[in-house]
Amino acid sequence: MDFEIGTFTATDADAGETFNYSLVSGEGDTDNANFMIEDDTLKAAIIFDYAEQPLHSIRVRVTDAGGATFEQMFEIEVGQSNATLDRTNKIVTIFFKDTIFDNSSAIVATPKKTLRDLITYTSDANAEGGGTYNPLSENDTVTIRKDRIIITFASQISGNYNRIKIAAEALKDRAGYKSAEQITTPLVVDTTGPTLIKTTMDKKKRKITLRMSERIYAATAGAKPADIVASFKAAFAIKRGSAAYAALSASDKVAISGRFIEVKLAQALTTDDNKIKINAEAIKDLLDNKSVLIETPEIEDGTGPVLNKVSLSADNKTVTVVFDEEAFNTAPGSKAEKVAALKNAITFSADGTTYSTLDASDTVDLTRGVLNIKRSVALSGTSNRFKIAAGALRDLFLNQSVELTTSATAADSTGPACKTLDADDSSICTSFGLPSKKFNRQLVITLNENIRSGFSTGNKTADTASLKAAITIKTDSGSFVALVGADQIKLTRNQLQINFGTALVKDKEYTIKIAADALSDLTGNKNSEIVTDVVEVDTAGPRLR
Repeated sequence: MDFEIGTFTATDADAGETFNYSLVSGEGDTDNANFMIEDDTLKAAIIFDYAEQPLHSIRVRVTDAGGATFEQMFEIEVGQSNATLDRTNKIVTIFFKDTIFDNSSAIVATPKKTLRDLITYTSDANAEGGGTYNPLSENDTVTIRKDRIIITFASQISGNYNRIKIAAEALKDRAGYKSAEQITTPLVVDTTGPTLIKTTMDKKKRKITLRMSERIYAATAGAKPADIVASFKAAFAIKRGSAAYAALSASDKVAISGRFIEVKLAQALTTDDNKIKINAEAIKDLLDNKSVLIETPEIEDGTGPVLNKVSLSADNKTVTVVFDEEAFNTAPGSKAEKVAALKNAITFSADGTTYSTLDASDTVDLTRGVLNIKRSVALSGTSNRFKIAAGALRDLFLNQSVELTTSATAADSTGPACKTLDADDSSICTSFGLPSKKFNRQLVITLNENIRSGFSTGNKTADTASLKAAITIKTDSGSFVALVGADQIKLTRNQLQINFGTALVKDKEYTIKIAADALSDLTGNKNSEIVTDVVEVDTAGPRLR
């Protein structure tokens, strides 16, 4: 945590202008709590996990010396590291692109080498280009599990530049190809205490939940469990409205559950400006890193849900509306009556100007704060908008929404195409390599949306045969030829998988062509002719992810 992510810059008509940057509430502020700004630098407030959340959204305001402001939403993508360190700072997991096997027994050396002997580590900042690597100790353990190596250190790792090096030929894949030397990305060592991520309150305004950045424990002193609970509670103070901070009452309760703190109040909150404060060093993580002074933002925010993101399903029928906070239906009555009232509060415009009620066969659903509007007829055009009447929704604090109008939503009118490597490379398909576990028999082509066969006779076998006939392959500089009888194809979501009856030959290059109209998206739009990039048969050994 506290590592630098990037630097903000701004331009102004006034020469020599100075700027101040801050995280602010508004559209796109979903993950503001995960970050902090120092001067013009954006820093992390938590340890990010690619698997848990690969994309984060923040809203930033820049203010010049004269007080003029500008706000912008930013999306921050978490990099997929090839090595991770667990919360104990002891267990390292290293990820590979292929299933891996121990090849240490094949290395001729005296004395005989084990896989542990072929793995070294460093905390040297210059290690990637050289530096000093150290051998693992006898008490450190190394285990292979499918596509990963797990190293358990006897002692905690420290420092900020830790990397793992795996010697050349230490590993092999299923086909027997040996690995080159592999060096991991830097490991992130946890040296800071827990931080506050999010604050919520139940509709009765009595239970306040604080979500922390990691699993937490009470760090307060006490000889007995009851003493620890009492001293932990004493570290909390509450501010109700304009009153000063005061200790929690005898009837108030505080409890820890995983990474959450629950504060249960005997007396409900009745004002807008409520906050909770926790003394420094009252909380610790698994490594005994203690927290700094924690103060929640204003608990009762005073405003209802606002729009955060609108998306359209692949079949152009379901619009998903995400709000900046959890949203609830304000209508009274039974579940059916509440749904009917919410539907009546939503209108639709195909041109972005003229609105009308939803059709009788359209449905709406509000689950866990996310609104899904399902149209019986697929949307078309580029100006589709929905309007939600004022007061139709509320947040956890009973604040009702104002009238909300979605941004223009364009219906998908194009067929499947290659999933591109980048925005400027629209002609190249991303073809994943030929996995060694299939002995160079399997090729996966990824499209930009979910696909199905473009042939729709109703006979699945015939449609698959027609699709196979529409796919041809070229070797090196030769001509495109049809797939042979032993070759098989399979469609899975947005991927076309070709399983060859005979393994492709190493040192050869292959290109795949898919005829126009052979594929269809979920809306029925068909593809133009697709030619993949050149695929070389994989003869390399295991490589880091």
